[in-house]
Amino acid sequence: MTNTTHYFSLGLITAAVATLTACGGGSSSNEPAVAPTISGVAATGLAISGGSVSLKCVSGTAAAVATNTDGSYNVPATGLTLPCLARVDFGTAQKLHTLVSALGNANITPVTDLVLANLVKGTAASAFDNFDAATVKTYDAAKVSAALTGVKAYLTSLGVDTSRLALDPIGTKLVAATVALPGIGDDTDQVLDQLKIKLGTKTIEAAGLELAAITPTPAPAAPTPVASSPAAAASATQPAASAPASTPAPAAQTITFAGPGAQTLGASPAALSAATSSGLAATFTSATSAVCTVSGTALTLVAVGNCTITANQAGNTGYAAATPVSITFKVAAAPLKAQAITFAQPANQTMGVATPALSANADSGLAVSFASTTPAVCTVSGVTLTLVAAGTCSVTATQTGNASFSGATAVARSFTVAAAPVVNSAANGKVLYTTNSVLSCANCHGTPPSLQKVLNGANNPTRILSAINSNAGGMGMFAGKLSTQQLNDLAAYLATPNL
Repeated sequence: MTNTTHYFSLGLITAAVATLTACGGGSSSNEPAVAPTISGVAATGLAISGGSVSLKCVSGTAAAVATNTDGSYNVPATGLTLPCLARVDFGTAQKLHTLVSALGNANITPVTDLVLANLVKGTAASAFDNFDAATVKTYDAAKVSAALTGVKAYLTSLGVDTSRLALDPIGTKLVAATVALPGIGDDTDQVLDQLKIKLGTKTIEAAGLELAAITPTPAPAAPTPVASSPAAAASATQPAASAPASTPAPAAQTITFAGPGAQTLGASPAALSAATSSGLAATFTSATSAVCTVSGTALTLVAVGNCTITANQAGNTGYAAATPVSITFKVAAAPLKAQAITFAQPANQTMGVATPALSANADSGLAVSFASTTPAVCTVSGVTLTLVAAGTCSVTATQTGNASFSGATAVARSFTVAAAPVVNSAANGKVLYTTNSVLSCANCHGTPPSLQKVLNGANNPTRILSAINSNAGGMGMFAGKLSTQQLNDLAAYLATPNL
C-alpha cells in the first residue's frame, strides 16, 4: 500500500509540474528550458560504435543519429509523441531494437530486442518495419514486465545467468565495454557477453521467434499505478503475492506445404520448404522410399513413379503438434538423349586373305553391334568378318540405346569380295605329269617331255583342254577328270619341262 501511494503521489507531482510548466508557472529563474531527448547505449556486449539509430513514433519524426565510440546516442525528442520503437543499424545488415515508452534512457541491446519480440510475438525487426501506433500504445508497464520475465526465463534456458541483469534493462543506464576499454562493462554488459556466446550462430531474429513460440501471450493485467519511468513502472507492477497461474493450453498451428511439383529423374530438385503459422521449423519424410527419399530438407529422386512427401511439426511447450500435410507429385523418366554411329567404309576384300576386325563408334560411348545382310558372301560374329564367296558383302552397324540414350540410326556399309587369285604351280604340274595314275602322261611322252606336240601346251591350259575335248592322240580319256587348276599347273610344267 505504501508503494502504491508513493507512485501515485510521484505521478501527481510530475503531472502538476508539467501543468505549471505548460502554463508558464514554476521557477522564476531565467535559465533556459532543457530540450527533451531520448538517449541510451547501443551494445551487444561490446559498444556499437558508428551505428545509426532511427525512431518510429506515434507521431512526429526524428533524424537518424550515429552512436559514439561508447555506444551512446542522443536523439532530440521535440515534436515526437511517444511511445516509439528504436532501431540501431550496424555491421553487415545487423539490427537491434527497443521500446521507448518514456523520455530519457532507452538502451538498445539483444535483451531489449528480445523483450520487444516477446511483446509482438514475432520479431522486433518486423514490428519496426511494420510500425503500428495503435498496437504499440498498448504496450503498458504490465506487458513490458511480463515480456521481460519471459525473456529472463528464455535466457536461463540457454544457460545465461540473469541475476546480474538490471531490473529494467531498457531504462537503466548501461556501461558497455569498448574496443579501447574492454574491461569497463557493467553487470548487464557481462550478461550480454554471455548471451552472445550462447546464441552462437543463431540470429537475434531466430531467437525472437523461438522465444515467442515458447512464451504464451499473457492475460490482460489489472490497472497499474502511474510511474515516472520505465524502471519505476516495472517495480510498481511486481505483485506482493499471487496465486499460481494455470498453464495455458498450447496454441494451435498449421503447416503450409506446396511441395516441389513434378520432377524428372536425373535432375537435382530444390530443397524442401514448408511454412508454419508458429514459425517453428517443419520436418519432412517420404512415404515412397522406392521412388524418392528425404534427408533433412534434401530430396533425392530414386525411380520413376509417384513420390509422396509429408511435412510435420511436432510442436513445443507453446504450440500443439500441427496436422501433417502430405503432397504427392510425379517423378518422370528423363528424356532419352540422341546418339549417332560412326562406321568407316571397309576396304574391298579378297577370298583367302585374312580380314581386319570390324570397328565402329557411337558418340554415346555405348558398344556397337554388327550384322551381315549378305550371308552368302560374308558372315559376322561379334567384330569378326568371315568371307564366304566372291561378291558384294553388306554389313550393318547398330546401337539399340539404353535408359539414357535412344537407339541410333543404323549405318550400312558394302564392299567387294574378290575371288582368290589363280596361282599356277609347275611343281604340282610335274607331279600330275609323272606320277598320276590317271594321266600316265610320262608313259607316252617321256620324262621330261620332248615331243613338240606336248610342248605346245606350255603355258596354254586352253590348248591342253581342247586336245582332250577333241580326243587328239586318244586324250579324250581325260575328259572331265582335270580341274582348271590342274590344267593350269600342267601348262606351267610343260613350260619348264626340265624342272
